[in-house]
Amino acid sequence: MKEKIIDESKNVETDSIDFEQASKGKLIDVAKKLQQRRSELNDLASKWANKRNLLNDYVGKYTDEARVYREQRDELNEEVQEHKEQRDELNEEVQELEEKLNELNYFDVTDEEIDELEEEIEDLSMEQQTYVLDAEEEEELISDIESKREQLEEYKEMQELSEEVDEMKAELEEIKEKATEHHKQVVQKAEEAQKNHQKMSNCFSRADETREKADEAHEAFVYVQEMADDHHERVLEVQEEIDKRDEMEQDDDWEPDVEVDDEIEVDDEFSSDLFEKFQDGESITQDDIIKAQK
Repeated sequence: MKEKIIDESKNVETDSIDFEQASKGKLIDVAKKLQQRRSELNDLASKWANKRNLLNDYVGKYTDEARVYREQRDELNEEVQEHKEQRDELNEEVQELEEKLNELNYFDVTDEEIDELEEEIEDLSMEQQTYVLDAEEEEELISDIESKREQLEEYKEMQELSEEVDEMKAELEEIKEKATEHHKQVVQKAEEAQKNHQKMSNCFSRADETREKADEAHEAFVYVQEMADDHHERVLEVQEEIDKRDEMEQDDDWEPDVEVDDEIEVDDEFSSDLFEKFQDGESITQDDIIKAQK
């Protein structure tokens, strides 16, 4: 991973350099190389930081989207539950109505069936009145008439119930339709909830994947920044040594605050040597001046 982040062969090595023994020119050259590499590393660290920040922005975006899908999913699941409850309540009503209809033992009776039965009763009654029958035949005829009259009464009761039954059947169909509609809503909302759940899962997965990349970018940033900081510390170390050399050179270049007249005649041999040193640009110490004045 680190090999892909940075080419370490471009880093400036100073372990083999003895700063105290190296020349000032060598130190300046090393300082320039360290500064250049430090700048390159800082630029690279900045790029990794920008990449990390961009990836973290995407993490936030994917997470926000996932939360929206989760809220929509939860709302749909609540609707699914509501439709289920209403559907189940309606199905219970359907069952109760069907049980009532079964308890009625209802069957359809037409007007034609009632008219026909009334005619049969009338014919039998006429037969009883007009024909001479023995006791057994008359008893059988009377029984037949009574049976048909009971049947006629039952038919008329069924006709009276027909309106109530029709209303119950109409109500039953209406409730069934409502229950079916709620069931359709259960299926539809459940499918929508599942789609939102899948979208939510996808967004969270993308957020996790992107977060891993952002963490890798942050690790790269830290690694490169540490390299840059290391080069910076060594720049300061080398610069400190260069500054010491500058101070030493300033000390070596110190000259006395003495005006020398070109017309002065020098008779003393020591003074003559001192004057030659001055003309040659050599350093003159305070002791040299004191000796020349004696």
